[in-house]
Amino acid sequence: MPKVSDWELSRELIEAHSTMSQVTPEYVAPEHLDAFLPEASVDERTDVYQLGLVCYELLTETRPSHLGGTVTPPTELNDALPDALDDILLRALNHDPNERFKHPLYFERALDEALANDLPVRS
Repeated sequence: MPKVSDWELSRELIEAHSTMSQVTPEYVAPEHLDAFLPEASVDERTDVYQLGLVCYELLTETRPSHLGGTVTPPTELNDALPDALDDILLRALNHDPNERFKHPLYFERALDEALANDLPVRS
């Protein structure tokens, strides 16, 4: 069973080393790239973004080009996925932290609910 360590560690490494060499840029939230700015807010919503990236990649076998702004809905890449996952994953990957789930547990609950309801899939 895969386990994810605390992403907060990456922020601490950046602050300690003043470099991005300690993080994987493909999995970092936009506001995390601005961690050196005093007004940058790095909190649980940053974790939601990173979890969304990992889930998106696992479900579509494609890494979203998230730094470009627009993310392809997952069901366009894997038509076996429930339509509800589009809204959930795109919300998690929103560039504006205020538009994401406020905490990873809310993201988890939304995923659980979508999958538990056995929602119809695209044909």
